[in-house]
Amino acid sequence: PVFGNDHEAVTRDAADRLATCFNKLVTRGVDRSVAQRFTLQILVALFSEDIGLLEQYLVAGLLDDCKSPSDSYDLLGSLFDAMNTPGKTAGGRFKGVDYFDGGLFATPARIELYDDELNQLKQAAKSDWSKVRPEIFGTLFEHSVDQTERRAYGAHFTHPVDIMKIVGPTIVEPWRELIEDARSIKRLLELRKRLTEFTVLDPACGSGNFLYIAYREMKRLEARIFERIAELTTRKGEVQKLIGFVTANQFFGIDINPLGIELAKVTMMIARKLAIDE
Repeated sequence: PVFGNDHEAVTRDAADRLATCFNKLVTRGVDRSVAQRFTLQILVALFSEDIGLLEQYLVAGLLDDCKSPSDSYDLLGSLFDAMNTPGKTAGGRFKGVDYFDGGLFATPARIELYDDELNQLKQAAKSDWSKVRPEIFGTLFEHSVDQTERRAYGAHFTHPVDIMKIVGPTIVEPWRELIEDARSIKRLLELRKRLTEFTVLDPACGSGNFLYIAYREMKRLEARIFERIAELTTRKGEVQKLIGFVTANQFFGIDINPLGIELAKVTMMIARKLAIDE
């Protein structure tokens, strides 16, 4: 059944909008690397707006205020500048915007948007980006790669169900067996330590779909370890609140496509937020 809050539909539509905007920019002569950087920066801004890292409706309001190409160059470019400035912006239109570290905004992208490009972004902004599933960003990656290049390198979106055919037998099942067979808190703590040292490599990572699924499943395994520790605890309050230590730093990706690498970084950044919430 497809319900009104179907996450995949929301994500695919939003990703398609961004991909369409990106392709329009490249078609009319905007440098591909600049167009890619702009697309990734607006993607993170839209997500941040809906999860509380930016003021609600800030990005949507900026898009509505863009009445000419120069407006988008100034307004969106200034937002990216604010997101790249250490500390919180003290005043003005972007008062309270915090510093987004990590390199994505190191070179804020400024582009004059035409009406049809701006409209794609306005429609994308209507989606609830807090419900976005990062694995669908493969749609954005696939649609932003030239068709000839896509065929040559096999750059195609891999559905989560297919990814789980690998992640399940190689990561989830072996670890879950160890966790369920553990008979002491000491053994579970050993497993938790081993889990934080476990690394995953995708040698053709694309937009990071495989890495995201692996990360999500390992966070769930970690949560199950905490549940098992609680089950084996005989006295209430004996086990203190445990902190999760599986991090995105345990996941590695290689790709020859620069956009794929940058999008994989964004995918893992968003995955971290969603995993923490879960």
